Amino acid sequence: MIRNPLFVVMLLVATAMGTGCQPKNLPVTTTAPDTPEQPSSPIDLKETEAEATIVAGMVQTPCFGSCPAYEALVYSTGKVTWRGDRNVAMIGHYETRVNEQWIAELMAMAEQYGVFGMKFHYPADGHILDDVPHTLVLLRRGKETIRIDNQADAPLALQHFEKHFMEKLISCQWTVASR
Repeated sequence: MIRNPLFVVMLLVATAMGTGCQPKNLPVTTTAPDTPEQPSSPIDLKETEAEATIVAGMVQTPCFGSCPAYEALVYSTGKVTWRGDRNVAMIGHYETRVNEQWIAELMAMAEQYGVFGMKFHYPADGHILDDVPHTLVLLRRGKETIRIDNQADAPLALQHFEKHFMEKLISCQWTVASR
């Protein structure tokens, strides 16, 4: 039995695969690619929408109380989508566009907080708690993809990254998505 269908949907989307935000002047560290095949930039805004892949995402699952429930996905083309389900300021479908610097800053934050080296589930023992929402984080760096399901007892570094990711999303100029 699937206990968290939203997580499964996010995994499937990640596997299958407007005005931009005004980025803040955060320090961005860049490193040379490990292999010639790995791009030095996390995105190539020249890709078409059909070629787009998810490079980052965050999902908050609902609970029986007043927990926020939403899904935010950042695509390799710079498109960002938001679906607010409940207990968030933006209910419904919205979208925006970001530039390469915005995504590079997000990835630099992930590096700074050590997100790519974290466990895939918290609590780390894999225990699933009833009526406790999950925060799902997805990041893609080159060919490496990490999916973290944070339900409880996550390291402070992950909690800080989630908070900063949300702050970057909030700073965007969103428009209602055409469906």
